[in-house]
Amino acid sequence: MHYVVGDIHNNNRKFEEMLEKIGFSQEDHLYLLGDLFDRNSWEPDPIGVYFNMLKLENRCTVVRGNHDTWLAQYIMYYFNFPEKERKQLEPPLQGTAPLSILPQGNAKNVPATA
Repeated sequence: MHYVVGDIHNNNRKFEEMLEKIGFSQEDHLYLLGDLFDRNSWEPDPIGVYFNMLKLENRCTVVRGNHDTWLAQYIMYYFNFPEKERKQLEPPLQGTAPLSILPQGNAKNVPATA
């Protein structure tokens, strides 16, 4: 069986519940249509989402969503600063993409990551 899911937004508990509810098996394939990360200020677990996605191995296809791209761009922006200067950066906004701190307030000005 093929399953299509989008907008997990860091909610690993719901992601695990969904996999259990559908009885995801070795013969199934899951298509994740973006926005795995960012948002979900009530119980965010991006590491849990990431590792559960990895456990699915070749039974999972991921399409990067706009929130995932924003997060990747922020990470690249942050780590391009010398470590001593990082604490001077405005912290990311809780529960949303930190677009306001990127150059000129626009994620398009930061090189995309692949």
